[in-house]
Amino acid sequence: MKDEKRYYVYVHRYKSGEKEGEVFYVGKGTGTRVHSNTSRNPHWHNINNKYGRTCEILFKGMTSSEACEKERDVILSMWRDTLCNLSDGGESGSAGLKHTEEFKRKMSELMVRISRERMAEDGWTHPCLGRKL
Repeated sequence: MKDEKRYYVYVHRYKSGEKEGEVFYVGKGTGTRVHSNTSRNPHWHNINNKYGRTCEILFKGMTSSEACEKERDVILSMWRDTLCNLSDGGESGSAGLKHTEEFKRKMSELMVRISRERMAEDGWTHPCLGRKL
C-alpha cells in the first residue's frame, strides 16, 4: 500500500544565535509536520521563538515503525541533553488512532453543551441555535 511508506524523519536547527545550524529537535512525521508549530513542548517553543528554525528532512519513504526506529537512532546518536525532545524517540504517538462513533458523539455533545454555557455566560445566543437548517 502506498500510504505505508509516507513517513519521514526530520530535524529542526537553530536559525540564528551562537548555536546557529545546530540541531535542537528530531522528529518523525508525514505531510507538513516538519513545518508545523502545533503539538510542540514549551522548550521547543522557547527556542523557536528566540532563535527561529530551519527544517531538514533526513530520511523519507518509510513506514511508521521504520521512522520510529530511525528517529530513535538519530536522537541517540546526538548528545541527548542538547535536544529539546522530551523522550528518546520511537513513540508512534497517535498515528492511525481511530475514535469510536460513541466517543465522537459524546465529544460532540460535550462541545455543544460547553458552547451553550459560554454563550449564556456572555448573555447572547447564536441566531441559528436550536433551529433546523
